[in-house]
Amino acid sequence: MKQAFSTESLGAICGIEIGRTPSRSNPQLWDASKKTGNVWLSIADLANGQGHTVFDSREYISHEAASQCRLVSKGTLLVSFKLTLGRLAFAGRDLYTNEAIAALRLKTTEVSPAYLYYYLTFFDWEDACQGDTKIKGRTLNKAKLARILVRVPPLPEQRRIVAILDKAFAAIDKARANTEKNLANARELFESYLNEVFTKRGEGWQTIPLAEAVTVDCTLSYGIVQPGPECDTGLPVVRPVDLLGKAVGLAGLKRIKPILAARYKRTTLQGNELLLAVRGSTGVVALAAPELEGANVTRGIVPVRLEPTLVHKHFSYYLFLSPLVKDQIAAATYGAALQQINIADVRKVRLALPPLGQQAEIAASLEAVDRACGGLGAKATRRLATLDELKKSLLHQAFEGEL
Repeated sequence: MKQAFSTESLGAICGIEIGRTPSRSNPQLWDASKKTGNVWLSIADLANGQGHTVFDSREYISHEAASQCRLVSKGTLLVSFKLTLGRLAFAGRDLYTNEAIAALRLKTTEVSPAYLYYYLTFFDWEDACQGDTKIKGRTLNKAKLARILVRVPPLPEQRRIVAILDKAFAAIDKARANTEKNLANARELFESYLNEVFTKRGEGWQTIPLAEAVTVDCTLSYGIVQPGPECDTGLPVVRPVDLLGKAVGLAGLKRIKPILAARYKRTTLQGNELLLAVRGSTGVVALAAPELEGANVTRGIVPVRLEPTLVHKHFSYYLFLSPLVKDQIAAATYGAALQQINIADVRKVRLALPPLGQQAEIAASLEAVDRACGGLGAKATRRLATLDELKKSLLHQAFEGEL
């Protein structure tokens, strides 16, 4: 039987108070040692709580700064309303927040804080800020927060809904933790086997720099520096963000005006290259599908065409995934805001190579383990998606009076 819901604005239910950020140019307003105990939350901190509650933060403020900010009392519901919308947590202690977080102080005893938490978890935050797309992302303001409508059943029904959701979500969260553990175990199993292959080398292995293992026409060069805007019928280019699995094909690639690639013929793809990310997530690799013949890459990728009489294509993929190569790339990576590795250092990366026939056997063995672990990982990923959908379904039922 559906319950009767009234509709109230968030501003009628709650007092809405916005935090602030003390001046970054004045070090006396910040407490790097965290001795003051003045917790100051950013949006990222809201995701690091225990259950629905946040107790600590990455940054603290001084007593002087605290005197200029509004104190948020323990137990107050907090919500982010700029850039990252709708991240929620209860204050686990008295604390302070930045200006992207609103403190919601209930004005009435006829609304359960836990009910409001679940309702705002269910709420469509993207819909609330339609027409407010800013340069830096979507955002709301205090007035628009206040106008958000909340469906409120009688207090006993709120408590019943909360009790059901608490129990169901606890079970879902436990299942999710177990599934994430299984996913981590699958990855660990493959990485352990991969590491063993390249640490327990047999007879006939040789170690040579990458520059000596490539074909004569492979210059180990950076790709297109300024690929320009999307051109629907243009030349496909591979970017570091496209290196998501073992192989990269045409599907989903950005296309650019062919004239922009005219000066980058050295990185024109033939298909079957190893594509190495050298900016951002350095060391990430994938194999270029044969259909990428004639395509190109952007500045963040170096195409690697390995000499087929020296290196088996699929063996090279797993070699670059191994700690043997990844550790070398990590050691040569530099930069804080943007991590990258120089071409000169890429050329020096040393490869451990068994005889070619043995490489094919090792690659086949690694592919079998990779498929098995990948299957376990895919199953776990599907399970996580199912659990997320179950949460959404329960919330929908709860606030449509069908729970």
